[in-house]
Amino acid sequence: MKKKILFICSNMKVGGFQKSLISLLRCFDYEKYDVDLLLLDPSGIFMDLIPKEVNILPVCIEPEYFKSGKRAVISMIKEKKWYSAFIRLLSCVLWMYDKSIGAACMVKAIPGPDDHYDVAIDYNGQHILYYLVNKVKADKKISYFHSDYKKWSYYEKMDRKYYKFVDAIVTVSDECVESLRQVFPEYSSKIYGIENINSEKTVNLYPKNSNTFEDGYDGVRLVSVGRVCESKGFDFACEALEYLVNANYNVRWYMVGPVENDEYCEKLIEKHRIKKNMILLGATNNPYDYMRNADLIVHPSRFEGKAVAIEEAKILKKPIVATNFSTVKNQIIDGVTGIIVDMDGKSIYEGIKRLIDDVELRNHIVQKQEKLCNGNEAEVDKLYKLINGD
Repeated sequence: MKKKILFICSNMKVGGFQKSLISLLRCFDYEKYDVDLLLLDPSGIFMDLIPKEVNILPVCIEPEYFKSGKRAVISMIKEKKWYSAFIRLLSCVLWMYDKSIGAACMVKAIPGPDDHYDVAIDYNGQHILYYLVNKVKADKKISYFHSDYKKWSYYEKMDRKYYKFVDAIVTVSDECVESLRQVFPEYSSKIYGIENINSEKTVNLYPKNSNTFEDGYDGVRLVSVGRVCESKGFDFACEALEYLVNANYNVRWYMVGPVENDEYCEKLIEKHRIKKNMILLGATNNPYDYMRNADLIVHPSRFEGKAVAIEEAKILKKPIVATNFSTVKNQIIDGVTGIIVDMDGKSIYEGIKRLIDDVELRNHIVQKQEKLCNGNEAEVDKLYKLINGD
């Protein structure tokens, strides 16, 4: 008899953990498991990539509930959803005091699924963890956390309370396992490492398009994939690009991902005088053609759990420059499968300059990637062991 599995995620919008969930679901064994997917906000550019074998559960609350605080409350009032409006307002007030308490309050108005599951998996963390514990009926509960916990410790108070009620806590690298165990030593025995699934199947879902760039540019193309914001190092990128332009390198830097704050980005672009060289392309569910046609992939992030974009760049066999965030050495062998630089604009510039100037190094990195970097679909076996209690 098949086991009944529930995955819970906030949405299918642009993000590393959403993309890794798609890769995981595309590798899943549907002959052994019946899989339901509950999206609290069933929207986003990855919706069309969910495998047909997955049963997407009906919406459990109005999507407007997940708008930013004031907008959500107003939307609920207009819909005469008084209880939802009250809970959302209360969660906003509590959020100002403690983010974790606000998040735990927010899920109170969200109904749980009707069915009982063999295993329920929170693939999100934080408020989805609280929803999993309070609202979902399952014999076993598993919660994911996709980053270095020490960088997100403002949820620690409630996470400590709720982790008590899950059977396993999964994170995505050895460094992230160690971080969680240091913060929550009482739960060390149930903290496991399972890497985000990075699969050639997902990368090759879309047909290759040789005309992705339509600007006729014939210089060096740099591409970064991810949210365009401070935490992902957009300020470092702008500073590095200014150095490159001033050093007379013929480069353009293309940012593929949603812009979180237009004003913030515009000010940085203006400050560094790089308007012609910094191109914000916005979100897409197919960044792979941009990556295929890039000369270099640059990942200037301040912190990551395990960067999906880096794994995809390795699958696509592209030279990579990445900052020295806490888990990067779990993904890149410096000078072998990419190069690692210090976390500042000048160092990123020097790393890019090094790869532009050194053709032999670029070719060496690509050759090593061809031997060492071909996806990690076997990681799903570790999840099966947790599901089955092996």
